[in-house]
Amino acid sequence: MIDKVNNYKPDIAIPPGDTLSEILRSLHMSQLELSTRTGMSKKTINQIIKGIAPILPSTAFKFEKVLNIPASFWINIENNYQEIKAKIEAERNTKKEEAIAKEIPYDDMVKLKWIPEAKTIREKVINFRDYFNIASLDLIPQVHSAIFRISNKQPYSKYAISAWIEKGRKEAIGKELSSFEKDKIKNCLNRLKQLTLLDQNDFLSELEAICSKCGIALVVLPYLPKTRINGVVYWLDSKTVIIQLSNRYKYTDIFWFSFFHELSHAILHGKKEIFLEDDEQKNRFELEADYFAANTLISKTSYNKFIKSISLITEKSILELANKNSISPGIVVGRLEHDNIVSRGKFAYLKTKLDLN
Repeated sequence: MIDKVNNYKPDIAIPPGDTLSEILRSLHMSQLELSTRTGMSKKTINQIIKGIAPILPSTAFKFEKVLNIPASFWINIENNYQEIKAKIEAERNTKKEEAIAKEIPYDDMVKLKWIPEAKTIREKVINFRDYFNIASLDLIPQVHSAIFRISNKQPYSKYAISAWIEKGRKEAIGKELSSFEKDKIKNCLNRLKQLTLLDQNDFLSELEAICSKCGIALVVLPYLPKTRINGVVYWLDSKTVIIQLSNRYKYTDIFWFSFFHELSHAILHGKKEIFLEDDEQKNRFELEADYFAANTLISKTSYNKFIKSISLITEKSILELANKNSISPGIVVGRLEHDNIVSRGKFAYLKTKLDLN
């Protein structure tokens, strides 16, 4: 019997006004008379009966004097009503939150150790609330409003993208950053290009250090299913930027193109927007970012001259162009593949695979 009581979930909350209305009928007392005897407005009495206005403690003591029913009774039924109403609303919201939780790849996040294991959907909802530092999952569209404005295609999951970006934000908060300065990062572009020639173990630490000194938090995270995102850039606050990259594609040419693509948004575009790089959405800002990344890594002049003067592209010619631009040969190969100048895979041995797990 105790278990049945504890598991009872009312599906309707009866306002105290219903009880008050019954008592008034039994006493042959109108709302107007109760208003006169208590000194309360008829409007307030009517709102209490309709469940619009609550029975306050001061009101309960007036009812006690007029109706000869203890103030504690009125206070208790009001408290019970508010508690049941809150439980019903919480249950309704939980159903919404469960639907949201199912959109986010929870098991993948557990494998990445981003979130604790959970046996039930309710546990997942609770853990997601803690993960997002949010009272309810249906508030995610408000907290990450920019994402929900930009990403509206399937098979994207806007909630999965939010989860991935939230992890980046958590990682960025712990970094020591200077204030972002466009001129400072522009002066580092040549050195950033040279980093493409280094091994992963060497370039990542220096890349992060350069970014930090220029007010950029660089975060490299594993790819999260249902996001289809290569990278994102957004402002952590008014003075610092987050460049967040995915290991979705693990080759140097894609990594570095994505980095310079996101960097361009910080340099060229506004602070209020969030820019997501994927394979499909190409608005004006994305096209500008592509142009910046391509022509920063390989100068437009040298690339056009290369295309016009080379009748047969060879490993030697690729190495020469890479050397002229102080970049990894794999980046040249990636550009040529993208522009359909060489077939994919022909010079794949010049592209280096990264271990970004």
